[in-house]
Amino acid sequence: MEESCPKCGWPRSGEACPRCGVVFDRFDEKVLEEGVSPEVLKLWEHVEEDWDDRGRHALFVEQAILLGALGYAAGCYRKKGDDPVARDQLERISSRLEQSLNATADSREAAPSSRRLTTAIAVILLLALAGLVFWFLAR
Repeated sequence: MEESCPKCGWPRSGEACPRCGVVFDRFDEKVLEEGVSPEVLKLWEHVEEDWDDRGRHALFVEQAILLGALGYAAGCYRKKGDDPVARDQLERISSRLEQSLNATADSREAAPSSRRLTTAIAVILLLALAGLVFWFLAR
């Protein structure tokens, strides 16, 4: 199994990660746990106690989603390498992230139509104001 960066998962080459720049010899993996809720950390321990229990994986991933720790969850599974369960969970995490990004993109697509309406109203009001100013000056 090819080693990967402990921070971003990119394949290792040299003394530092070519993607994120972490220096491997100086990297403390405990940093990855900073800001992760104790509940998520405990759930990961629970997953590792019975790796084949799919319910534990599902609970861990769902809580990681709810508590904003998907990066941590993905890193935990990436460390497992080619394990089929880990691959399945990484695919699940990727799918959930994609769904979230699509939902965000859909909401952003709706926003421009309201911006266009606001811009159109502003332009009409400015033209009306310019017309009034021109009319007063022409009198």
